[in-house]
Amino acid sequence: MAGTEDTADGRISSETFLAEVRTPDWSVVGGRARAVFATGTFATGLRFVALVGERAEAAGHHPDLELGYPEVVVSLVTHDVGGLTTKDVRLAQEISTVAAGLGVQARAAGESAVPPSPPET
Repeated sequence: MAGTEDTADGRISSETFLAEVRTPDWSVVGGRARAVFATGTFATGLRFVALVGERAEAAGHHPDLELGYPEVVVSLVTHDVGGLTTKDVRLAQEISTVAAGLGVQARAAGESAVPPSPPET
């Protein structure tokens, strides 16, 4: 980390988070880092969540995870300071590495993970 803490309690700005995370997987919404990973299958989503859980336990920093079909939504914030910190940057990078290892890509904001229904005839 480049030592870019923005406040005395270690909180960093959204801009600092995005600059330091160095991957387009993440956005900041409502003061929380957020990424949506298109896992494609429920089984891949389960593997992804399990691996993220292992990394989170090792880091002592825990994301909020929403497992669904066909995606996993990950949200990060450092709860004890009520904002983003370098802990979130490091864990976001780890999570993106896990996703890449599984061949899972983050989807763009606003992009639907569910294919459209065929038109009625």
